[in-house]
Amino acid sequence: MTRAPDLPTPAAVHEAMTAVITEADTAGRRPSVLAVARRLGLTNTTFRRNYPDASAEIGALRHTRPEPTHSNDDSVSALRHRIAELRQDNLTLTTHLELAIANIQRLTLDNHRLRQELEALGGVAKLDERRTGRPQRRS
Repeated sequence: MTRAPDLPTPAAVHEAMTAVITEADTAGRRPSVLAVARRLGLTNTTFRRNYPDASAEIGALRHTRPEPTHSNDDSVSALRHRIAELRQDNLTLTTHLELAIANIQRLTLDNHRLRQELEALGGVAKLDERRTGRPQRRS
């Protein structure tokens, strides 16, 4: 059986909420219940279960605040550059994958041809598939 966690006081919860909201405003993000719970050393579920009013208050703040925007043109430029790099990497990987698939297909055909030649040279007799009713398995 697990022991119930020591719950913080309402004053500690209020202090943690204020700190998270201030940090979120400074960073241009929305505050989250998870951030408050982590600051208090609780899991998200435990926090929501024991402090439903605080959770609702933070949830309301998340929905009333506008979506964070990138005010720094350098960060937007860096992000666009990174996206272009990832697209190029994706194209390169797709090309390599197509080449690998073509090589596997070629090797499969070569293997089949070489097996047939080996069987012919080794004098392997094939049983008639019509006699057995099913195709024979190769080793």
